[in-house]
Formats: sequence, structure tokens, C-alpha cells
Amino acid sequence: MKVYLKRNKKMFIFIILFSVLTACTGVFVQFLKGSVLDSALNLSINETLLYAVLLFALISVEILFFWLYCKTSNNFVVKCMKALKLDFFSSLLKKDYVGFRNKSEAEYISTYTKSMAVLEQKWFSTLPVFFEILSRIIFVSIGLFILDWRLAIITLFLLSTPIYIPKLIKNKLVKAQNKAVASTEKNIEYFTEWIQAFETIKNFNIVSKIQKMFQGSMQKAVYDDLANRNLNTISRIIMMCISYFSYFIVIAFSAYLVLDGTFSAGDFFIAIGMIDQLSYPLISLSGLVQNIISVKDIAGNVISFSAELPEDDTNNKENKDIETFDEYILFEKIYFSYPDSSEILLNNFNLNLPKGSKTLITGASGRGKSTLLNLLFAYYTPNQGCIKIDGKDLNDINIYDLISIVRQEPHMFADTLRNNLTLYDDIQDDVLIDMLKRVNLVKIANIDDLNKKIELGGKNLSGGEKKRIALARTLLRETSILLFDEPLANLDEANVDSIEDLILSIEDKTIIVVSHHFSANKLNAFDYHIDLDKIFIS
Repeated sequence: MKVYLKRNKKMFIFIILFSVLTACTGVFVQFLKGSVLDSALNLSINETLLYAVLLFALISVEILFFWLYCKTSNNFVVKCMKALKLDFFSSLLKKDYVGFRNKSEAEYISTYTKSMAVLEQKWFSTLPVFFEILSRIIFVSIGLFILDWRLAIITLFLLSTPIYIPKLIKNKLVKAQNKAVASTEKNIEYFTEWIQAFETIKNFNIVSKIQKMFQGSMQKAVYDDLANRNLNTISRIIMMCISYFSYFIVIAFSAYLVLDGTFSAGDFFIAIGMIDQLSYPLISLSGLVQNIISVKDIAGNVISFSAELPEDDTNNKENKDIETFDEYILFEKIYFSYPDSSEILLNNFNLNLPKGSKTLITGASGRGKSTLLNLLFAYYTPNQGCIKIDGKDLNDINIYDLISIVRQEPHMFADTLRNNLTLYDDIQDDVLIDMLKRVNLVKIANIDDLNKKIELGGKNLSGGEKKRIALARTLLRETSILLFDEPLANLDEANVDSIEDLILSIEDKTIIVVSHHFSANKLNAFDYHIDLDKIFIS
């Protein structure tokens, strides 16, 4: 979190400055209150009026400084949270695909929502308050020493005892906070999964079972959250009891000083005001320390998203020069098995695909069809062998500028049809309309439909329409190599036939199609047909 303090250090300096000025004027206000009371008791009207006017002016100044402190603090918190969220999202986009899939969508969502909210409340919002309260404690303490050193020592000793309570139960506080966050993340993970599986849940009539499972997950999250809140409450109650007991002793000693003749009525009034100003900040300081301690691990987890990325990120294709594809794609003596599996999926696999060729890769599920595409994207590295494009290793090439892919379930953004086609690039409408016609989406090939919004996930589109839109935006990129991962899945017979024809009609591109099946009468349109069932070696 220190990096965000450094980015906004000027603003934070002003926070400290306004905190000091607010605390300083607050102490002078207390002394002026005592002067007003003593002057009134001495029946000095002019002096009383003068002190009253000064008191009013000083209170106004204190309010002004406090307003500036609040305004600056709000800006500080908002800017820090903005920077943190931007860094978090940027770090996600910089991950390679495999690294991204190591965590579930629910974990990312929970971190962006729950963890960020905790950090905002208990870290960034806490820091300005911490310094405001610390400034008040320092200046009020100075004021008490000016008033009477004995009273100052007794007050500081007794009222500061609650500060040490959080440190005594530090481990329990951190453990309770982390447990509550983990339970909430798990609940969000279940929620996300079951929402995505809505059709399956309804179809298999397991609503009541899923409801019970979710209730159990929710009960766990609620229980851990309540335990965390109760532990914090117990800690604060103990601090409150100690604080009130200490407050009683301090007031009793101040009363003794009045009886002893050391204090005037005004001094006693000042002392009570000072103690009031000191007791709450000391209690609050303890709570603020408690907040900062409790989110230490959460802050570390959020920051670790950026730390996970090496400074020299070889997978960051955006840092490489744009390449051209002129000759061939070569898979040479490829041996591959997934990191968590002992099964050799590809054994001495060789393939040479010249530029402009059309290749169909078929085979049963688990044979490695999609794995070949993922290897070509450098999502994984072969255990042995190499993959080259025009003689260059994949790690030395800007893959994303050479290759476009259409997955089995293409993603549709909750945005206009135009932006789903262009993906926020600058492409003329007449080009988009021509492309929609080319992929047989004539019904929506017009300006009005380009401006219509597609719902999240393409809920207002059919499966065939989503595939065609994905194909259209892929062709609009004009990359040299096109990959199709199960493009015929979940389509009716009419759409299957049409999508096949569209793919085969593409000219001047190197095309690789991965599919369980392709119409037998169209196989001759491919230059290469790789049947992994025949070459698979277990």
C-alpha cells in the first residue's frame, strides 16, 4: 500500500498539515473557553466579551481547517482506490491465459469487490483519520502539560491503556478477518458457479439440493463474519471500560487540584475539555490500529496480483514488434503433458502448415485438439520439441498480432453490435455492414442494428448469430492466421452447414479448424486433415 501513498504524497502532506492546524486551533479553543469562564466569574464584562469574540473566531478557523482536512482526505481515498483498482485490472490483463485461469472468476470478483471495500474502509480511509487523531493527541497533550504536568502524565498513562488491547489479540483479529473474507469468497464462488449452471439445475430438478448447499455456504460466511464482528466488539468493549475508568480517575484528580487551590474554575473547565478531546481520540486510535493490523494479509493478497508478474514478462506479446507471416507454421517433435498430469498427450507430434493452407484437426475428446491451439498461442510450453512460425520461436513473436481465434463459446460484450464487431477499433460502418452480409447476418446489416445493445453474454442472440458475429469480428482484424475451436458445437443442422461454408470460403488466410466432426462431403476442401485418433499414442 505504500506505493499509493508515494503517488499521492503531496496530498497526504496537506492532510497532515490540516490535521495539525485543526488540532492546534482546537487546543487554543479550550484555553479560550477557560478564559471566558474566569472572566465571567470575575465579573469583567469587557474582558469576557473580548474572549467570547476571539473564541467565536477561533472556532470558525478550526471548522475551516477541519473542512479542508475532510475534503483533502476524501480526494486522497478516492484517488488511491482508483489507482489500486486500475493496477489490479491492469495486472489481470497482463497475465497469460494459463496464469489467469489458475484462479476462478469468483475469486477475482470477490477481490475486486469485497477485498477492495475492506481496504478502502480499513486502510485508505483509516490513514487520514489516524493522523488527524494523532495530531489531536499530541497537541492536547502539550496543552495538558502547559496546564499541569502531573495531570498530563496521569491522563496520558490511564487513557492510553486501551491502545495496547489490539496488540494483545493481534493474531486472533487477523485470523478472524481472513476467515471471514475467505468464507465470503467461497460463497461468491458457489453463487457464480450455480448461476452459470442455472439451466442444468432446473433441468435436473436439483433446485432444493442446490438451495440447501448454498444455504450451508451462506451460513458459514455469516458465522465467520459474525465471529469477526463479535471479536472486534469485545476488543472495543474492553477498551471502553478501561477508558471510562481512567476518565473517572482523571476527573477526580482535576477536582482535587481545584480543592487544593492549584486550579481555578476556568482551569478545571479547560482540563475537562482537554480530557474530552483526548479520551475519544485515544480510544479511536486503538480501533484504527486494529483496522490496519486486521487487513495486513488482505492488502498483501491484492498487491500480490501485480507482484506475480515478472518484470521481464516474456508472455506479454504487446511489448514485441508486430510480425508478418510469410512461410509456414512448424510443430517439430512435440512432446507434451499438462503440469498436473502424467499422461503424455502429444508424443513426437510433427506438423508443417504452409501459408494459405486450410487444416482440419479432428479426434475424440481428450486427444489434444484444443491443446494444439493453446500450444500455438504459447499458453503452454512443450516438454520437448519446438513450435516455430517462419523459423522463429513463439516467444520471439507477437502472436496476438498474427493469430485470431474463434472459441466454441465466443464472448459477447454488453455493448453495441458495432463495438462487438470492432472491439473499439475505428472501422467504418459501411465496412461493418458489408462484413455482416458476408457472414449471412443480412437482417442486422444496417445502421440501426449496429447501434443496438447486445446483452451481457449475448443473451439476446442465438447460438448461430453469436458464432457469425465472432467470425465477422475475427475477419475484420485481418490477421494472417485464423483458428476455429469447435465452431460447429451447439448449432442446428442448418447453421452447421452455413458456418462450414463460411469458413471454407475464406481466402488468403491460413486456417486451422478444430472440430469433433465436419461434413464428410467437404473434407476435400481442406489441404490437411489431422485425425488425432489415428496418431494418438497412449
